[in-house]
Amino acid sequence: MYFQLLGLLMLAFGIAMVAAPDKVASAVRDTGADLSILGDASYIIKAAGIFMIVLGGIVAIIGAFGFFGACCENRCLLITVSIVCR
Repeated sequence: MYFQLLGLLMLAFGIAMVAAPDKVASAVRDTGADLSILGDASYIIKAAGIFMIVLGGIVAIIGAFGFFGACCENRCLLITVSIVCR
């Protein structure tokens, strides 16, 4: 269940990064980080957001397979999770 929640959290942060890269950049600047070495920070934040969306979606799907496989005692889903998580 925690694996699925982690995937959904990554998915939410990725969507937030793609939807409002300027707000994310200003939040990072407020922490005292210097983003001038990155050049166009909004492009990099959008690219990182897309990466987090894809990775979070994959993790959430694998987590759902594990959760529903254990909850419903579905052998096929449990074997799928054990093969993917090797």
